[in-house]
Amino acid sequence: SRGGGVGGEEDLYAAEKSAAPVKDLLAELVARNSGIGPMLVLSDADGRSLPHTRIFAYADGAARYFGFTREPVGGVTDDVRARMRVRIAGELYDVIEEEHLGAADKTYELTVHPGRGRVFSVLPYRVQDVELQLDRDELEAGEMLRFTARVVPRGGKAGSHAFVARLVRPDGTSERYHRFTLRAPSGFVSGQRFLPFNAPPGRWQLRVKDAASGKSARAAFVVQE
Repeated sequence: SRGGGVGGEEDLYAAEKSAAPVKDLLAELVARNSGIGPMLVLSDADGRSLPHTRIFAYADGAARYFGFTREPVGGVTDDVRARMRVRIAGELYDVIEEEHLGAADKTYELTVHPGRGRVFSVLPYRVQDVELQLDRDELEAGEMLRFTARVVPRGGKAGSHAFVARLVRPDGTSERYHRFTLRAPSGFVSGQRFLPFNAPPGRWQLRVKDAASGKSARAAFVVQE
């Protein structure tokens, strides 16, 4: 715990707290001088900043990712109702819940749980679907599976995306080494994956999910005996 720290833990935490205003000031100066403001403003029901809350932001082309986590320290143990103001236009997605929330440029009310992070994305278009195609639907163990995956936007041209992919065995299980990620410039990727030499025969699946929107697709293939 923070209280009763050992080996200088309390001193480190005190230093971190004292540095927080400096970091906030630097972030404000950078935003002001670069012509960009904070993408996310988080406050309680009375409009006050939430203590012990870290906010992060990341840009990938036209896509914007941001989120926050409220650290369970300093007596922060209870859930709190909060207001989240998103200051950029686009389509807002809850990345963890894989849910489209609607237009981004407005205020949302939500519950903040200590120790549980939230991640959101804003895209300049709504993702209508994900398309997945295999080059073959019958393979042998040890052969190369080739495929293409594509984001289908509803209006506009797809920008940079990332897919989370995994191979699913006939019994419905998926080992850690069957899971991988794919960068998709312009929303499209052509990928390949070796099947294990000991891949059990039967009906396999390749499943891909767009990390920004949660939209997914799957395609089946048969590993022959």
